[in-house]
Amino acid sequence: LDSSGVVAIYNGRSEMGPRALGHRSILADPRKKGLVRFINEAVKSRESFRPFAPSALAEEAEKWFELGSPGSNASPYMSLTAQVKESKRAQIPAVTHVDGSSRLQTVTPDAEPL
Repeated sequence: LDSSGVVAIYNGRSEMGPRALGHRSILADPRKKGLVRFINEAVKSRESFRPFAPSALAEEAEKWFELGSPGSNASPYMSLTAQVKESKRAQIPAVTHVDGSSRLQTVTPDAEPL
């Protein structure tokens, strides 16, 4: 991932719906904005502007995102749109939307042991 690679994972049983929540996912380095276009066009065959959602450890998420509930597992189902902290936006451009938001998934070792 650090050298701009893209990894697909499949773990456990199949899921229904738009969010795989770590069970069938495409992993890429969020620091590399160019990967958004590559994944959208070459891997997913969808519009190049469509954003990606980050997964973050719940205990680290408040360092990167504006969260209403510090220290909690704020968005385990990608149901929260959080603002990326202004100081972090340039560090994770591949998951920061044009308005500074991100559709965040927070994970804990108990919920996601992978």
